[in-house]
Amino acid sequence: MSRDSLAFFREQPGFWSVHLLFWGVGFAALGWLGYQESFLWLHSLHTPWLDAIMPHFTHIGDGLLLASGASLLLTRKSVPLALVAILSMLSTLIAINLLKNGFFSDWARPLGTFGIDHPELDYLSVRELRSRSFPSGHACASAAAMSLISFGYTRHKWLSGILMGVFAILLYESRVYIGVHFLGDILVGSLLGIALSALSLWLFGGRLTNWWEARSMTFRRRFKVGLNLLSILLLLVSISQIILRFY
Repeated sequence: MSRDSLAFFREQPGFWSVHLLFWGVGFAALGWLGYQESFLWLHSLHTPWLDAIMPHFTHIGDGLLLASGASLLLTRKSVPLALVAILSMLSTLIAINLLKNGFFSDWARPLGTFGIDHPELDYLSVRELRSRSFPSGHACASAAAMSLISFGYTRHKWLSGILMGVFAILLYESRVYIGVHFLGDILVGSLLGIALSALSLWLFGGRLTNWWEARSMTFRRRFKVGLNLLSILLLLVSISQIILRFY
Protein backbone atom coordinates (compact mmCIF):
# COMPACT_ATOMS: atom_id res chain seq x y z
CA MET A 1 0.00 0.00 0.00
CA SER A 2 1.22 3.49 -0.75
CA ARG A 3 2.02 5.52 2.33
CA ASP A 4 2.86 8.88 0.83
CA SER A 5 1.08 11.94 2.20
CA LEU A 6 -0.63 12.69 -1.12
CA ALA A 7 -2.17 9.21 -1.17
CA PHE A 8 -3.72 9.95 2.22
CA PHE A 9 -5.87 12.60 0.54
CA ARG A 10 -6.13 11.11 -2.95
CA GLU A 11 -7.42 7.69 -1.86
CA GLN A 12 -10.33 8.93 0.27
CA PRO A 13 -12.65 10.88 -2.08
CA GLY A 14 -15.79 10.08 -0.10
CA PHE A 15 -14.28 10.98 3.26
CA TRP A 16 -12.95 14.32 2.04
CA SER A 17 -16.12 15.22 0.15
CA VAL A 18 -18.18 14.82 3.31
CA HIS A 19 -15.67 16.79 5.37
CA LEU A 20 -15.32 19.62 2.87
CA LEU A 21 -19.10 20.03 2.98
CA PHE A 22 -19.06 19.95 6.78
CA TRP A 23 -16.25 22.49 7.05
CA GLY A 24 -17.80 24.75 4.42
CA VAL A 25 -21.21 24.85 6.12
CA GLY A 26 -19.67 24.99 9.60
CA PHE A 27 -17.32 27.89 8.97
CA ALA A 28 -20.03 29.74 7.04
CA ALA A 29 -22.39 29.41 10.04
CA LEU A 30 -19.58 30.44 12.38
CA GLY A 31 -18.82 33.54 10.33
CA TRP A 32 -22.47 34.47 9.81
CA LEU A 33 -23.84 33.85 13.30
CA GLY A 34 -20.77 34.22 15.50
CA TYR A 35 -19.24 31.89 18.05
CA GLN A 36 -22.04 31.77 20.61
CA GLU A 37 -25.06 32.11 18.32
CA SER A 38 -23.82 29.38 15.96
CA PHE A 39 -23.65 27.07 18.96
CA LEU A 40 -27.17 27.96 20.10
CA TRP A 41 -28.52 27.41 16.58
CA LEU A 42 -26.91 23.99 16.18
CA HIS A 43 -27.57 22.99 19.78
CA SER A 44 -31.27 23.78 19.39
CA LEU A 45 -31.81 20.95 16.89
CA HIS A 46 -33.01 18.50 19.52
CA THR A 47 -35.34 15.51 19.26
CA PRO A 48 -36.37 13.12 22.06
CA TRP A 49 -34.75 10.07 20.43
CA LEU A 50 -31.45 11.88 19.88
CA ASP A 51 -31.58 13.12 23.48
CA ALA A 52 -31.57 9.45 24.50
CA ILE A 53 -28.74 8.45 22.14
CA MET A 54 -26.25 11.32 21.94
CA PRO A 55 -25.08 11.40 25.61
CA HIS A 56 -23.91 7.80 25.15
CA PHE A 57 -22.83 7.92 21.50
CA THR A 58 -20.45 10.81 22.21
CA HIS A 59 -18.20 8.57 24.34
CA ILE A 60 -17.05 6.72 21.21
CA GLY A 61 -14.93 9.84 20.63
CA ASP A 62 -12.82 9.06 23.71
CA GLY A 63 -9.17 9.04 22.65
CA LEU A 64 -8.15 5.75 24.29
CA LEU A 65 -11.22 3.95 22.96
CA LEU A 66 -10.55 5.22 19.44
CA ALA A 67 -6.84 4.36 19.60
CA SER A 68 -7.50 0.78 20.67
CA GLY A 69 -10.40 0.38 18.25
CA ALA A 70 -8.42 1.78 15.31
CA SER A 71 -5.49 -0.50 16.16
CA LEU A 72 -7.76 -3.57 16.17
CA LEU A 73 -9.36 -2.66 12.86
CA LEU A 74 -6.17 -1.65 11.07
CA THR A 75 -3.99 -4.53 12.26
CA ARG A 76 -6.06 -6.80 9.98
CA LYS A 77 -5.17 -4.59 6.99
CA SER A 78 -1.71 -3.26 7.80
CA VAL A 79 0.32 -3.41 10.99
CA PRO A 80 2.41 -0.35 10.00
CA LEU A 81 -0.78 1.67 9.51
CA ALA A 82 -2.10 0.46 12.87
CA LEU A 83 1.12 1.69 14.48
CA VAL A 84 0.77 5.02 12.66
CA ALA A 85 -2.75 5.29 14.09
CA ILE A 86 -1.43 4.72 17.62
CA LEU A 87 1.28 7.36 17.13
CA SER A 88 -1.31 9.72 15.67
CA MET A 89 -3.57 9.28 18.69
CA LEU A 90 -0.63 9.93 21.03
CA SER A 91 0.11 13.14 19.14
CA THR A 92 -3.52 14.27 19.48
CA LEU A 93 -3.35 13.64 23.23
CA ILE A 94 -0.20 15.75 23.55
CA ALA A 95 -1.46 18.54 21.29
CA ILE A 96 -4.88 18.80 22.93
CA ASN A 97 -3.40 18.89 26.43
CA LEU A 98 -0.93 21.59 25.43
CA LEU A 99 -3.65 23.72 23.85
CA LYS A 100 -6.33 23.18 26.50
CA ASN A 101 -4.11 23.51 29.54
CA GLY A 102 -1.69 26.06 28.12
CA PHE A 103 -2.80 28.47 25.42
CA PHE A 104 -6.59 28.20 25.90
CA SER A 105 -6.99 27.19 29.54
CA ASP A 106 -9.42 30.08 30.18
CA TRP A 107 -11.63 29.33 27.15
CA ALA A 108 -15.07 28.73 28.64
CA ARG A 109 -17.39 25.95 27.54
CA PRO A 110 -21.08 26.64 26.81
CA LEU A 111 -22.00 25.87 30.43
CA GLY A 112 -19.42 28.34 31.70
CA THR A 113 -20.56 30.93 29.14
CA PHE A 114 -24.33 30.71 29.44
CA GLY A 115 -24.95 29.07 32.82
CA ILE A 116 -27.03 26.00 33.58
CA ASP A 117 -30.27 28.01 33.77
CA HIS A 118 -29.99 29.52 30.28
CA PRO A 119 -33.32 28.80 28.50
CA GLU A 120 -31.62 27.73 25.25
CA LEU A 121 -29.02 25.43 26.83
CA ASP A 122 -30.17 21.81 27.05
CA TYR A 123 -27.19 20.36 28.91
CA LEU A 124 -27.07 16.56 28.61
CA SER A 125 -23.62 15.70 29.97
CA VAL A 126 -23.40 14.04 33.38
CA ARG A 127 -20.28 16.04 34.25
CA GLU A 128 -20.48 19.82 34.54
CA LEU A 129 -17.68 20.92 32.22
CA ARG A 130 -17.17 24.70 32.33
CA SER A 131 -13.66 25.45 31.02
CA ARG A 132 -10.95 24.26 28.58
CA SER A 133 -13.32 24.17 25.65
CA PHE A 134 -10.98 24.91 22.73
CA PRO A 135 -10.32 22.85 20.73
CA SER A 136 -12.49 19.74 21.10
CA GLY A 137 -10.40 16.74 22.08
CA HIS A 138 -13.13 14.30 21.03
CA ALA A 139 -13.35 15.91 17.59
CA CYS A 140 -9.57 15.86 17.21
CA ALA A 141 -9.28 12.19 18.18
CA SER A 142 -12.29 11.20 16.05
CA ALA A 143 -10.91 12.95 12.97
CA ALA A 144 -7.46 11.39 13.39
CA ALA A 145 -8.78 7.86 13.93
CA MET A 146 -11.54 7.88 11.30
CA SER A 147 -9.32 9.36 8.59
CA LEU A 148 -6.74 6.59 9.07
CA ILE A 149 -9.37 3.84 9.28
CA SER A 150 -10.90 5.19 6.08
CA PHE A 151 -7.45 5.23 4.49
CA GLY A 152 -6.92 1.59 5.45
CA TYR A 153 -10.25 0.38 4.05
CA THR A 154 -10.06 1.50 0.44
CA ARG A 155 -11.81 -1.39 -1.32
CA HIS A 156 -14.94 0.72 -1.83
CA LYS A 157 -13.38 4.18 -1.67
CA TRP A 158 -16.48 6.32 -2.05
CA LEU A 159 -18.84 4.27 0.09
CA SER A 160 -16.44 3.49 2.93
CA GLY A 161 -15.15 7.07 2.91
CA ILE A 162 -18.64 8.55 3.08
CA LEU A 163 -19.64 6.21 5.91
CA MET A 164 -16.51 6.96 7.91
CA GLY A 165 -16.86 10.67 7.21
CA VAL A 166 -20.49 10.80 8.33
CA PHE A 167 -19.69 8.76 11.43
CA ALA A 168 -16.86 11.13 12.34
CA ILE A 169 -19.06 14.20 11.84
CA LEU A 170 -21.77 12.70 14.03
CA LEU A 171 -19.17 12.30 16.76
CA TYR A 172 -18.13 15.95 16.34
CA GLU A 173 -21.75 17.11 16.40
CA SER A 174 -22.53 15.04 19.51
CA ARG A 175 -20.25 17.38 21.49
CA VAL A 176 -22.34 20.39 20.49
CA TYR A 177 -25.59 18.47 20.90
CA ILE A 178 -24.96 17.60 24.55
CA GLY A 179 -23.75 21.14 25.26
CA VAL A 180 -20.04 20.67 26.04
CA HIS A 181 -18.46 22.37 22.99
CA PHE A 182 -19.01 25.27 20.63
CA LEU A 183 -19.17 24.81 16.87
CA GLY A 184 -15.76 26.45 16.49
CA ASP A 185 -14.25 23.96 18.95
CA ILE A 186 -15.23 20.95 16.85
CA LEU A 187 -14.31 22.57 13.54
CA VAL A 188 -10.78 23.36 14.68
CA GLY A 189 -10.51 20.06 16.55
CA SER A 190 -11.39 18.07 13.44
CA LEU A 191 -8.90 20.02 11.30
CA LEU A 192 -6.19 19.47 13.91
CA GLY A 193 -6.92 15.74 14.05
CA ILE A 194 -6.71 15.42 10.27
CA ALA A 195 -3.44 17.38 10.20
CA LEU A 196 -1.89 15.21 12.92
CA SER A 197 -2.91 11.96 11.24
CA ALA A 198 -1.46 13.16 7.91
CA LEU A 199 1.74 14.30 9.66
CA SER A 200 2.09 10.97 11.50
CA LEU A 201 1.66 9.08 8.24
CA TRP A 202 4.22 11.28 6.48
CA LEU A 203 6.78 10.98 9.30
CA PHE A 204 6.38 7.32 10.23
CA GLY A 205 4.45 5.50 7.49
CA GLY A 206 7.41 4.69 5.23
CA ARG A 207 9.79 3.92 8.10
CA LEU A 208 7.36 1.55 9.78
CA THR A 209 6.55 -0.17 6.49
CA ASN A 210 10.27 -0.77 5.80
CA TRP A 211 10.80 -2.01 9.35
CA TRP A 212 7.84 -4.38 9.10
CA GLU A 213 8.85 -5.81 5.73
CA ALA A 214 12.32 -6.61 7.09
CA ARG A 215 10.92 -8.76 9.91
CA SER A 216 10.50 -12.54 9.72
CA MET A 217 7.10 -14.21 9.34
CA THR A 218 7.38 -15.65 12.85
CA PHE A 219 8.01 -12.21 14.31
CA ARG A 220 5.08 -10.77 12.35
CA ARG A 221 2.64 -13.38 13.61
CA ARG A 222 3.71 -12.92 17.23
CA PHE A 223 3.71 -9.15 16.96
CA LYS A 224 0.18 -9.08 15.49
CA VAL A 225 -1.11 -11.31 18.29
CA GLY A 226 0.55 -9.13 20.92
CA LEU A 227 -0.74 -5.90 19.33
CA ASN A 228 -4.28 -7.28 19.17
CA LEU A 229 -4.17 -8.43 22.81
CA LEU A 230 -2.86 -5.03 23.92
CA SER A 231 -5.55 -3.26 21.90
CA ILE A 232 -8.29 -5.41 23.45
CA LEU A 233 -6.93 -4.70 26.94
CA LEU A 234 -6.83 -0.94 26.31
CA LEU A 235 -10.33 -1.08 24.80
CA LEU A 236 -11.64 -2.70 27.98
CA VAL A 237 -9.79 -0.14 30.12
CA SER A 238 -11.27 2.74 28.12
CA ILE A 239 -14.80 1.36 28.41
CA SER A 240 -14.33 0.86 32.16
CA GLN A 241 -13.11 4.45 32.55
CA ILE A 242 -16.10 5.83 30.64
CA ILE A 243 -18.52 3.82 32.79
CA LEU A 244 -16.87 4.96 36.04
CA ARG A 245 -16.82 8.63 34.97
CA PHE A 246 -20.25 8.97 33.42
CA TYR A 247 -22.54 6.21 34.69
